[in-house]
Amino acid sequence: MSNEVDIAVAAWHEDGRWTLAELPSAHDLAHIIDALKSQRTNGGAIALLAIDEEFFMLIRVLGAHISMFLSDITCAFDYEAAAEFIELADLPFPDEDDEPMPTGHLDILADLGMNHMEISALCDDAELFPDEQLDAIATRLGFVVTPVLAWWEVPSAVGVVDAGEVADVLRIPIDHLINPANRVRVRHPSGYVGAGFIFNDLVIWGFTGGLLDRIIALAGWEQPWDQSHIVDVDESREPFDEGPQA
Repeated sequence: MSNEVDIAVAAWHEDGRWTLAELPSAHDLAHIIDALKSQRTNGGAIALLAIDEEFFMLIRVLGAHISMFLSDITCAFDYEAAAEFIELADLPFPDEDDEPMPTGHLDILADLGMNHMEISALCDDAELFPDEQLDAIATRLGFVVTPVLAWWEVPSAVGVVDAGEVADVLRIPIDHLINPANRVRVRHPSGYVGAGFIFNDLVIWGFTGGLLDRIIALAGWEQPWDQSHIVDVDESREPFDEGPQA
């Protein structure tokens, strides 16, 4: 069982700051683990995954050690990703009369300041959807990325405010992004494959590409495009780095 309402984000800490990027799928756990292993940083790398509106998973790779957390073990009955999690984590499959409960490494984020009691409390909060639970975790760890969508009645000048955060600011018509001729899938040597867009000599990918891809799909603007058209990005870029971006 799967749904378009999934979240798959990788995060890693390096040079005093968190870096985030979209993962191509929340369902291919083996590929996600391989992608996390490619991030050779002191703090390791973390995948934050949410499936439908039912459950979330955390996977952390730190050196040779892999930690895994699942918010509801009973989801293994209905979701292949949760069942694969149980297998990869070498955990016993739940019984039919088991109650919903988290499983795996409850202290997966303890050294980052979020202990098992906090994570368990999040899982017990029936008012929160998985995306909200992941948002709470991201806020607690300090690597929240909040995309802000805005519109204007009269176009005005825009530009780079902080060169350490933004390389360039571009105005790209929606029609250009929707045009199937400008849509590609981007592949990095690390194994990352995700949505991309061509604009002049730039390739828009990573978090920006994934965000644009979802906005276009959810707005109902998406047109059939050739998803076999793959653009390979330069090996000199860090895995999941967005490169030139809008």
